[in-house]
Amino acid sequence: MKRVRYVENLSLSKRSALFNRNVLAFLLASPFNSIAFGLSWFTSTFMIYAFADADKNTQLGRVGGIVALVTLISSIAGAYISDHYRRDIMIYISYLITLFSFYQYTRADSVADVLFAQSIMSLSWGIGGPSQNALIADSTPPNLRNWVYGWIFAVSNVFLAGGNIVGYFLFNKYGEDPNPEVLRLAMKVSLALTLIGGVFYLMINDKHVLPAEKDMVLGEQEDEKALAGFTKSGLYAVGVMLFSGLLIGFGAGVSIPFLQYFFYEQYKIKLDDLSLIFALMMILTGFLGKWLADLGTKHGRVRMIVISQGIAVVLLYALATYPPLFIAIIALLARNASMNAVGPLSQALLMDNTPRVRRSIIGLLSNIGWSLFFGFGQFLGGMLIDQYGYWVAFLITATLYLIATILIGTIREHQSNNGVNPNTEFASDELIESVQQSA
Repeated sequence: MKRVRYVENLSLSKRSALFNRNVLAFLLASPFNSIAFGLSWFTSTFMIYAFADADKNTQLGRVGGIVALVTLISSIAGAYISDHYRRDIMIYISYLITLFSFYQYTRADSVADVLFAQSIMSLSWGIGGPSQNALIADSTPPNLRNWVYGWIFAVSNVFLAGGNIVGYFLFNKYGEDPNPEVLRLAMKVSLALTLIGGVFYLMINDKHVLPAEKDMVLGEQEDEKALAGFTKSGLYAVGVMLFSGLLIGFGAGVSIPFLQYFFYEQYKIKLDDLSLIFALMMILTGFLGKWLADLGTKHGRVRMIVISQGIAVVLLYALATYPPLFIAIIALLARNASMNAVGPLSQALLMDNTPRVRRSIIGLLSNIGWSLFFGFGQFLGGMLIDQYGYWVAFLITATLYLIATILIGTIREHQSNNGVNPNTEFASDELIESVQQSA
């Protein structure tokens, strides 16, 4: 009977966590925002290729490097403010800046215009990103973060694919080549969708977070605090995750922004067909992310992260050999899915080992580390690709991913202190009540 009660409580706590107003707001806004982002991400890359006269990869890399600096500055300000003031206000401000960025994209007529729009977009993420990550973590009980992050990740990626599907119809109808008019039209669609998604942000409020006493750091009862509220093992875990994020961010920047043009240039794939391939890639990533989140709850997050990222490393090394088209597409789909699907597990692992009052600053460091090094990697990758070819960039990325994966494998996981082991299916009556009160 006790186990039956625990399982019933688990189901109830999951529903309560998912219907927390903050979590629900992000879930409801996600379809519109994700379609907009998926379409704009694909489109902004080809805007640079359309406007650049020569050394297209180098120019894309330079834009990424400059945007990374903007992200650095805005993230520092955003995290500091969100730790001292209301996080919901920061998210509202970020949303308005996003709208302005899309408006600038619709008027872009040169690489400089695209750089300006991307800089504004990075400013938006720098201001709102740390607050959004911290608010979701604060609104979710530790034992359910895998599950909630998994759902948010799945919904986001499935609808990111929707952006690429919209791109397929636009490119199929209005032209195959990177046509500036068609690209600007795609940005207008992204702007309209973001306007709709913003309606759900009105639900967000700092009042709907969990009580602080129900949100203890993993290992807090069995490990002495080492620094600033962190446990010793938690501080090690956070340090490893942040450092590995630097390696992964730099490695991703070296090659990932150029994957679209790699297939367009190397395999002569048309833009509309390329849109469908990337749509399928996002869908697979979303479902795999949800599946890995569930597996991480049962078998341990660190183990699943290492296995999934290890598969991605092997596939990226394979892509560096320029395999036949069919194999290259399979490698692209599986590599992206296995590498990015660990996002919910990594985010949950990072937040569970971070005291609540430090989550914005840790989110800042994670955001800065990944974004800044991604930008530097993109700057270097563009020059390497134009001079030596894509294979060099793929090898660098795969090697950095491999080092990061080995480091993550050294982290030791703890049990939660809120009446729940995060690797079991049990939930306490006390936790259920606290989750329902925060909804």
